[in-house]
Amino acid sequence: MERLLLAETVEAKLAINIFVHRTAQGIASMATTLGGIDDLVFSGGIGMHSSIIRAAIVEQLDWIGLKIDPQANAAQEQRINASSSAASILVFEVYEDRELANALSPAP
Repeated sequence: MERLLLAETVEAKLAINIFVHRTAQGIASMATTLGGIDDLVFSGGIGMHSSIIRAAIVEQLDWIGLKIDPQANAAQEQRINASSSAASILVFEVYEDRELANALSPAP
């Protein structure tokens, strides 16, 4: 994603737009299944480190009341929702590689 964001090609922009759209689509689908959203949590490499992608995803979810605080998002704060947001928007650091290794390791 870092390379795509740095690239200024039509293909890179298309790839980013598809990623953002599909991610927002998945979130909206889960919100429909659950009957709403209490908290939206971004984590992992892209979710933790890309304020641009977080903002783009939340922008597509504006119709369900999600609003991002641009300053908090840019500052990489843990809570990045605007006060007018229908749900909390949070950023958490996780280590997927460690979790996967722990899950695949045989119990002692």
